Order: sequence, then structure tokens, then C-alpha cells
Amino acid sequence: MRGDSVDPTRAAKLDHSWTLAVPLTGSGGPWAAAGLISAGVIGANFWVQAVTGGHAVFLPFYPALMGVGFLSGTVPGVFALLAFALAADWFWLPPSSTLVISDPGDRAALLVFLMLGSVALLMALFARQTVIALRRTRSRFGLALAAGQMATWDWNVQSGKTTFSEGARALLGTLWCQSGSVWPITHPEDIERVRASVERGLAAQHEYVFTSRIVRPDTRETRWIETYGRVERSMDGRPLRVTGVSVDVTDKENALRESRRTEDALRRSEEELRLESRRKDEFLAILAHELRNPLAPARFATQLLEKSPADSPQAANARRMIERQLAHMARLLDDLLDVSRISRKAVDIRHDSLDLRSVIETAVDAARPLAAAVDVELQLRQPESALPVRGDAARLNQVLANLLNNAVKYTDPQGHIRVHSVRSNGHITIRVEDDGIGIAPELLPRIFDLFAQGRSSPRGSSGLGIGLTVAREIVALHGGRLDAASAGAGLGSQFTIELPCTHEPPALLEPLAEPEKIAVLGAAGTRVLVVDDNVDAADSLAQVLSTAGYQTKVAYEGASALALAELLRPTVVFLDIGLPNLSGHEIARRVRSEPWGLEVRLVAITGWGHENDRKRSREAGFDEHLTKPVDPRELLQLMARWSQRESA
Repeated sequence: MRGDSVDPTRAAKLDHSWTLAVPLTGSGGPWAAAGLISAGVIGANFWVQAVTGGHAVFLPFYPALMGVGFLSGTVPGVFALLAFALAADWFWLPPSSTLVISDPGDRAALLVFLMLGSVALLMALFARQTVIALRRTRSRFGLALAAGQMATWDWNVQSGKTTFSEGARALLGTLWCQSGSVWPITHPEDIERVRASVERGLAAQHEYVFTSRIVRPDTRETRWIETYGRVERSMDGRPLRVTGVSVDVTDKENALRESRRTEDALRRSEEELRLESRRKDEFLAILAHELRNPLAPARFATQLLEKSPADSPQAANARRMIERQLAHMARLLDDLLDVSRISRKAVDIRHDSLDLRSVIETAVDAARPLAAAVDVELQLRQPESALPVRGDAARLNQVLANLLNNAVKYTDPQGHIRVHSVRSNGHITIRVEDDGIGIAPELLPRIFDLFAQGRSSPRGSSGLGIGLTVAREIVALHGGRLDAASAGAGLGSQFTIELPCTHEPPALLEPLAEPEKIAVLGAAGTRVLVVDDNVDAADSLAQVLSTAGYQTKVAYEGASALALAELLRPTVVFLDIGLPNLSGHEIARRVRSEPWGLEVRLVAITGWGHENDRKRSREAGFDEHLTKPVDPRELLQLMARWSQRESA
């Protein structure tokens, strides 16, 4: 389709030329046409006979008869044939004004007229049926073009004129014919490509096909058009004309593009799933490594305890070693639990009034021994005025501890870590900067992703890849944000926490009591029952409590626990939830149903730490819900608080 010159008038004539040949329709239409033609021709024949001297009586009737047959059909045509025969007999065949024909020659002429008139009528009827069939075919073709959103065209290469079918208006736009050419409606980005396709087709090909965009002049809508052209050439190979069809393929193109987008999305999803699977595999491998690491020194320390006197320096060192490794494993488990809670949006955040300076100072003081052990200098700079926020001191401390531990882990000896805090514009900003190994540009956008790995620590393990994910979510739950920045590998890194400031006066933070300062009041009169199907867990907890002066008994399953509780009437019960046969929840409900059980302190000790688990524990009658592994200091602090309340 070239369309350098368009003749709209010729196109309109081509579209409507057959309407003149369509038989008259409507009530009485065919008969009216037959009557008018017959009367007119009979009247005109008087003049013809006067001119010819009566030698061409039947001549004017033949074309009239064909016209009546073509326009009005079979029955009106037969009546016209008879009417012409009767008129000739009455007016022109002697004797006139009578239907009697005296001359045998005139009778023969009338018979010949009836025969030839019948032939002419049959020819007209055949032409009529041909035209009607052609019109119906053209109508069906037009419907097909419209249904297929197509238009046909004929381009005279020599004159440059192109004639389009009526469907071009619907396809190319109602104002298209005013443009005089298809080039103005061709999308600017496609013009050169379309010209090249047409020129290649004219130069060497018999047919050409291309897909391009047009911009409809009436609606300014962009449509996709697929054009097929067939070149007709002269004997010497010169292109004479091109006939073709243009099809609106917008829906097809949109579907193809949507399909490609879907395929791209599926491909990206598949790649992300593969990446996620690889990260999980790496995470599981690292997790196994991280869990095995503390087991080796703990096992060696156990052997040292077996072979060393209880009060020897070796035994004391072994105990400290076991405590450090257990604390490390507890942190790993806490991180894993936090990831689970974050994925379920089930993280509990307190909203206390705090002075963030105290939280920062506590976290920095806790990290100083770790930094000093690897010869890294840790600097802290804070304002003299308070940094008031509403938040959870323990959770914020967890965030800072993670950032500081990472900074120590990824900073070389004799490196520096700087912690700055400032208040401005209603926000508090904390920056943790180091001059360590930095973050590669390709890792920086996903540094907070779950299981993200990529930095190699100078001191071995790079962790599980979940700490920063947890830290960012905790900061977000405080209404703030955590960002990372780095100039590149080897150029250090900077993590920035931004939290909303509050105008409420901060409350004083209660310092954690040291283990040796925990006051165990009234321990001698406190009866404690420990219930756990893990024999080692139950016995070790009972020994800790007995060492603190509590009267302790142990049960390893539900039925004996209920019997022992009935006999002992304990003050406190530490109860595992996942017991065989009889769950800890059921034991708690049965204890609470007894008169003596109303005042018993029930403490759930379990590996299940979700909010739903805590809710079920409260509903079963538990006073506290502790998640394994339980820190002995936390447990003894809990006992001390209860003892203080009872003695008050």
C-alpha cells in the first residue's frame, strides 16, 4: 500500500456503482417500473412508426422488454411482452383497432417477436440474477472486510493514484480521505521502514508484507496495520500496479506484546525462584555450618569439665566457653524466629518513651570488647541533649547490635568504626560508619534481602544473611527507615537509621541485673515442679533452680506431672507444651481447675514462640510464656520478681 495519491470520488463511485443496477423494491415498485417503461415505449413507438413508415413495428420493444426484465423481474417482464404484442396488433398491424391480423406475414412477424422477445427477456433475467448475485457477493465481501477489520486497495504505480474500498474509512479514520495520502497518518517512527519495504517489493519481489502503525486523524488513536501487496508487472518487468489488502491487527499485536510481557515476567519469576532456591541452599549450608561451629567447642569443654576439678581455672574457662557458644546458638535461633515473625507480620513492638542515647550507649558498650579483640577502634559521638523516641529498647538494641557486629566483622585490624547520632527536623539519625571492606555495587541494592550473601569477612563466617533483613523491618515497625551506602569494595560502608522524634520525656531504662546480683528471696520455701519430656532439659533446669535454693521436683510426662502436682502443691510449675499423650495446655487447664491450682505460677517453656502460641498459653492459664533456649538469668530474674512481690 503506497497511497501517494488518493482519489476519494472514484473510491465512492466504486463503492456505490451497483446501486443503480439494483431492482426496485418496496410495495408495487417492480410493477410501477414495468408500467412506466411499457407505457412510455408504446407512446414513443407512434413517433417511431411515423418516421420509419411502419416498417419497424417491433424494434423499440426489444430494449424496453430487456429493461423491464432486468429491473422488474420475470412476471412483470412476461406481462410487458404480452402488452407490447397486443399494442402492436391493435395499433400498427392491419387492420388497426382490432386484434385480428389479416396478413400472414404480419402474423409471422408477431410470432417472431414473441420468440425473440422471450429470448431478450431471458437474457435480461439472466443479467438481473447475475447482478443480484454479484451484489450479494460484494455485500458478503464487505461484511467479511468489516468483520476482519480489513480494507482493499488498488495502486496505479504509473499514475500514482490509489483507490481504496469503502472499509478504508473505518480502518484508517473518518477524516482519512482529507489527507490525500497515507503517509501523514503513518506513525513517524515507522515511515522509513514502510518506504523501504514498499521499495523492495517494487524492485524485486512479486509480493510484500509489512506491519506498521498508523495514527487515526479523527481520534488520534494508534493502530497496528498489516499490509499485503501483490505487484503486477509489464512484459519488461516494470511494476504497473499493486493490489492489496490492509488488516487491523492491533488486538493481535497487543496480545503478542502482552504475551511477551507475560513470558518475560515468567522468565524473571523463574530466574528469581532459581536465585531464591540457590540462596536458600546457601542459607541451609551456612546454617548447618553456624550450628555445628558452637557444638565443637561445647563438646571439648564438656570433656574438660569431666577431667578437671570443679574449682580449677580449666573448669571455669570451660563453663564460660559453653555459655558463649550457647548464647551464640540462641542468637541464631532468635534471628530465625524473627524472620518467621516478620514474614507473618507478627513482630511485637513496645512503644515506650525512650532516650535513644541510652540504647545506643548500651549497644556500643556491648560491642567494645568484640572490637578490641580484633584491634578495631570504636568511636561514639552523641549530643548532650536527649534523643526522645517511642519504641522498644530491646528491639532497637538488637538493630544496633547487628550493625555494630557487622561493622566489626567486616573491618580489618587497626580499622575504625564511628557511631554518630543527631536530632534535626523532627527526626533522629544514627550513622554507623566503618572503613572496612565496603559493599560491592552489585550487592548494595539487595543487601537487605533475605539470605543475601556476597561479602567475605576477614574473620571467617559471614553469617546467615538474615540479620539486616530483621533490622530493617524492626526499624520500619518504629516508623523509621534503615539505609545502606558504600563507595564500593574496599571503601567502607555506612548504615543510617532514621527514626521519628517524640516530644514526650523519656523514661529511665532499667539496667539488666547481673547474675551474681539477682536476689533470690524466699527460695527455701518455694516449691518448683519442672515438667519436660526431654530428660536432659528437665534435669538441667531443675539443677539450676536447686542450686539457687528452690525445692525442685521433676516429671517427664503428663500423668505423673499431674499426680506429683497434686502431692507437692507447687508454688511454680515450669511446663513444656509439646508433651506426649497429654499436652502442656491440658495440664495447665487441669491444674487451674483445682482449688489449690488457682495461685500456682504456671510458666510455659517451649520452642513455639509465635503470637498465636502465646495467646493459646494465656487462654490455657499460663502466667508466662518463655521460648527455648531459656537464659538462666532471665528465669532467675522472673523467680526473684515473684518472690519480691510475695514478700512485699
